[in-house]
Amino acid sequence: MAVIDDGFAYLYPKAAQAFSKKASTITRLPPMEASTALYAALDEEQAHTIYLTPLLSSEIPTILSRNESTRVAYMGTATLRPRPRLYTAIFSSMDAADLAARYLATHHDNNEKPEGTRTAALFAGSEADRLAKRFTEIYRQAGGLGDLIVRTTSDTYSQTLADELKSFDIVAGYLASSPSETEQWLSQAFDPYAHIVVEYALPDSGGATMAHRAVAWNVEATIASLHEKLTTHLEGEIPGIWKITEYEGKRGVK
Repeated sequence: MAVIDDGFAYLYPKAAQAFSKKASTITRLPPMEASTALYAALDEEQAHTIYLTPLLSSEIPTILSRNESTRVAYMGTATLRPRPRLYTAIFSSMDAADLAARYLATHHDNNEKPEGTRTAALFAGSEADRLAKRFTEIYRQAGGLGDLIVRTTSDTYSQTLADELKSFDIVAGYLASSPSETEQWLSQAFDPYAHIVVEYALPDSGGATMAHRAVAWNVEATIASLHEKLTTHLEGEIPGIWKITEYEGKRGVK
């Protein structure tokens, strides 16, 4: 069975459909008293394998302790210690930066004209320096040409940094920041014509954005990878799978 937290169901409306390919029963938890609803569903279904979504990581120890046979397959970002019968797929911003670097190095037309290319990468948050280093390494390894401008900040939005990036006349770039600040960075740091890719785990398919593409969770592929691990009884952690998605027909300043 698959148990889907209300927040994940809201952000990813196709969640039930995605899990239905591997789970015979789908339960969406209510926003209130979710824990009570969770254990009521587990008692009713008596499932041998349980898929859990991001906000349910804290329930894993209790679920595993209820018997000696239940297996848990978790997908999300929580750091979990290895346990018997636990299978996890963990999404990392490092993997997202890796994918974005390869994409920008190999897909953008301006890379054919290095003298006219200015690609930027902006990382905001506690992991900014590590992500910037990884992005730079992969971008060059993948054959990225032209000037690469990389900026980091461990703090929140900075107008000074945004103005600096805007002055470079960037043609392509990558942005990894808090989702609540993404559109502000996009509108203030980059020109509308710049081909910008953003890290956004679960993009809003109906919202306007100045980004051209997002590096997003590939939920279906990650569920399939977890299912393969369950089939082969290989407990432990695997990386969550990211994908490049296009904001087709929804670009615009908010």
